[in-house]
Amino acid sequence: MKVKYTNTDKNEPNLSENKIYYVIAIEFSNSDSMSGNYIKYRIMNDMNQVIPYSAKDFDVVSGKLSTYWVYNAGSANDYSILPKELAYVQFWDDFYNDDKKALELFESSYMKIIMEEASTDEIKEILQRNEYEVSLILRGLGDSQNNDYLKDVLEIVKKEFTLFKAYSRVKIKPILIECFEYLSKIGGEKTDELFVKYYENIECQCKELDMIVNEYFSKK
Repeated sequence: MKVKYTNTDKNEPNLSENKIYYVIAIEFSNSDSMSGNYIKYRIMNDMNQVIPYSAKDFDVVSGKLSTYWVYNAGSANDYSILPKELAYVQFWDDFYNDDKKALELFESSYMKIIMEEASTDEIKEILQRNEYEVSLILRGLGDSQNNDYLKDVLEIVKKEFTLFKAYSRVKIKPILIECFEYLSKIGGEKTDELFVKYYENIECQCKELDMIVNEYFSKK
């Protein structure tokens, strides 16, 4: 399910006008019905914060219900529709307390929701922006061995290596590791060329990338 933020009068600092967001959960609360907030969408905002927002502030772009969602009754007055992996009583408490298992379950579920709902153009757009979502997308694409976005990923690698050299960074960013892992699963001539160039640029090498590239060529 996808929604577009439209309530500009409310001036939510971490939501962008007319931007499309993926709904992680739909929450219903009779206790909030008097305030007009009977239905809320739990989404990830522009600061990567997962927060429930009033449904009246959004227009529905796609009303498709995720195949991963299940009904979950919280109480007599409150219930929700959310990914099955997240449908246990303490999940959101664990998630906001940075519990490792809860964070992993959330990332897995959010990745599935995006991959299930996003169009080709939307995935390309995501690959140009939010680093957190890029990481999830790359995992999903690698698992499905989808090579439609090879050019986009190569551009990310090129940009990140340029920044690495320009600012003499000491540590490789995690996004590069995700890109290399995706490319190692996709393979092909372009991947071979990039990994050979990586070997030739000693200043950009690191242990994590070495392991990916070495394993890739060992299987050829």
